[in-house]
Amino acid sequence: MLENQLTQLETEWSSQFMNVLASENDILSFQLKYNILIPNDLKVFFLRLNGTNGKYDGRFFEFFSLKEFQNIDEKLKNKDGSPDYSNIVNTFDGYKTTFVFANFDFYLFSYAIRLYEDKTSNNEVYVLCGDEYGKVANSFTEFVDLYLNNLEKLLF
Repeated sequence: MLENQLTQLETEWSSQFMNVLASENDILSFQLKYNILIPNDLKVFFLRLNGTNGKYDGRFFEFFSLKEFQNIDEKLKNKDGSPDYSNIVNTFDGYKTTFVFANFDFYLFSYAIRLYEDKTSNNEVYVLCGDEYGKVANSFTEFVDLYLNNLEKLLF
């Protein structure tokens, strides 16, 4: 399933977004820095596509590269603009181990995935808007499926 999804994204994005791909060493360094594991589906995304190179796609989504992939505290706490994300660290318990990988419509919504020290069957994906949030998927693969086939389920 993930293979087909990434192929579809490659086809859609190939003419728009030329990004430097992440390497296995980049991923290993990231995992060591934060003492977490990146799940295989997200790892394959970084190795094959690595985001939208700072641009928005036709669905108004920007996907971040591994270099831009930061936890909620680093990425959103001091983000200027509306909605105001400054209080998210007080409302979302896992803000240090949940990493923002995409945003919709200039941060109207942000999307983050919970990462763990050990391999898990689920890596929950959340939609964030200011200091509110909700779970939208149990994995990056499930998120990408919704992104491609049922986009309205990703919006608040």
